[in-house]
Amino acid sequence: MSLLARIKLNDFHWSFLVMLAWGAIILSSGLLRLDAYGIEEGAARALLIIWSLSDRVISTAFVMGIPDLRALVYLPLGLYWPGSILAAKVYTLILGFLAIFVLYRWQKRRGSAEAALIASGLLLCLPGLLDQVDALGAGPYLMLCFATGHWLDQRYRRSERPLGGWFFLQLLLVALTVSLHPAGLAYPLALAWRWVRLPIDARQQRHVFIGIVLALLFIAVLRMAWGTTDWLMNPLPSLSHALFGPAGDGTPALVMAGLVALLLLLLCLLERRRLADDILTPALTGSTLIGLVAADGAWALLAMTALFHLGIPRLLACNEAVQGQGFLSKRGISMVLIFIATLLFVQADKAHYLLNERDQLGATDQLIQTLGDIVRDEDSDRIVVMSQWPGKTMLAIRRPVLPLPPDYAKLETLAKNLEGISHIVFDPFDEANAALKQKLSLLSSRTKTLELERHGVIVAIEPEDQGGDPPSSSSHPGKAHPEPTNSGS
Repeated sequence: MSLLARIKLNDFHWSFLVMLAWGAIILSSGLLRLDAYGIEEGAARALLIIWSLSDRVISTAFVMGIPDLRALVYLPLGLYWPGSILAAKVYTLILGFLAIFVLYRWQKRRGSAEAALIASGLLLCLPGLLDQVDALGAGPYLMLCFATGHWLDQRYRRSERPLGGWFFLQLLLVALTVSLHPAGLAYPLALAWRWVRLPIDARQQRHVFIGIVLALLFIAVLRMAWGTTDWLMNPLPSLSHALFGPAGDGTPALVMAGLVALLLLLLCLLERRRLADDILTPALTGSTLIGLVAADGAWALLAMTALFHLGIPRLLACNEAVQGQGFLSKRGISMVLIFIATLLFVQADKAHYLLNERDQLGATDQLIQTLGDIVRDEDSDRIVVMSQWPGKTMLAIRRPVLPLPPDYAKLETLAKNLEGISHIVFDPFDEANAALKQKLSLLSSRTKTLELERHGVIVAIEPEDQGGDPPSSSSHPGKAHPEPTNSGS
């Protein structure tokens, strides 16, 4: 008997081999950027905090605000690979695959190994997963939190100690999930619903409810809000980009995204009778609905996860009901749809590779890259930047970066706090920056617009002894500075 015949490979072994092959293909084919551009602001701040702590240096990252608990996930990166963007992306790639593996095991235990295999394969090819890994987005971490949350609840229910380690691990997972994204609220709600329907006893049920409330209050006090989250976005472009990658801006892609959104809504209605079966079903459906308030790439990845893992078993069941015998009758429709989806995903991944090869960046990253080109040859001691995206900017230009100043009531206060600042980069068309834009226009003697683009502006700040005294805040802007031509506005 040969050696291969004597080796018995289980799901874990096969999954490990698939992960190695999948990761090697992604890393060797140029599907991930190896520089600091394209990373989400929340991930950038968490990375900078962990790197600063691991190197024991005082960094401006500490004044950017408290990051989400993604920083806890990045602890191994700070201990072993500080400063490495590639290590952070490989780490996220591994965690994303681990989430898919746990979801595969969950689906298989539900009695549908075929659906588990198909859903996992589609997720591995999904352009939205690749985009989230490349941006270090919250999507893969949310998937892993939901998947491990189901497992943690089972372990806690089997534990003999009601207030043991499994209980506090579950509360930590609640805090981590909610800190990442508004869609993460679906997990504590699903956990609470599970304990409403299937309590072990009244005392343990009360412990779980109190723990969930305390974890949510802790995150509310710690974070105050999801500071780097874009609210009330149109969900269709996010779904379209998750499905079709860079080609998701076209009208046909948006129409297809609309059809997928209708399927998701229908699926949530159909799954309402199975909400008490486990935690993952209400968590996935709930995140699809709750996450609509911030329908970004992380939400789109969760929505597609719900579509694949909850929808494919229903698709196979519908195909099974077709009259006739043989593979074409029982699996023909399903296989055609899966083949088309896989082909579209692979084409989108190819387009993603071409974008990386041409070094094309988004509008914000292009602006930050321009700032990096401006400050590259300047005196490093002179360069201190204020940015609307301080984490992304600091990762890219490797110089001290501070967040934008608050809305000071007096112009003199703003002028005083701009001492030592060399550049300001922000979006002047954002309503939140209207006051800053107006006050910078009143400081036109000390400001100079270096770059004005569709989504941002780079303003150079001259020292006060070179630019003169700032105007009085009581002066009339129309008289003091009728039409500044070199201001930030």
